[in-house]
Amino acid sequence: MKSYNTSLFNWAQRIFNLRSDSLSSEVGENIIPVVNITPTINIARGISSSVTGSSTVYTTPTDKDFYLTNITMELTCDSTADLTSVSITVTVEGVSRSILVIPKQSLTAVSNLTNSLNLQTLPLKLDKGTNVLLNKTFTVGTMTGHVQMFGYTVEINDTNYRV
Repeated sequence: MKSYNTSLFNWAQRIFNLRSDSLSSEVGENIIPVVNITPTINIARGISSSVTGSSTVYTTPTDKDFYLTNITMELTCDSTADLTSVSITVTVEGVSRSILVIPKQSLTAVSNLTNSLNLQTLPLKLDKGTNVLLNKTFTVGTMTGHVQMFGYTVEINDTNYRV
């Protein structure tokens, strides 16, 4: 049979009222809750679009913070495509920003062009309720844009915490 340190067990039982899962008055204001956020990628999206204009890759939630960690854009087009621009735009602090661009290319054959951004060490916080957009402009030929993105959401109810 295992033996337990009964004084430690009794102390723990006094501190945490095991029957009601509430803190006893012995602790009072001496405990300050600490929030430890270890983000886990919980958003993974990908799209393919072969039309000119903007295509929504992802819409950030309106009730949580969203952090972009990785995004990759690939463009496949034939030699007749007259692409003028391809970009990914996001909204940060109320301003629409191009975070990835594939510049205009002179194409002689079918081409695959790729650009990517890795933000794992310093994720980019996007505005709530805004779109991650794939923007393409062309009038002739064929062009398909592919986007894959990863990120995570954070929801903290800070009304339960004090500083």
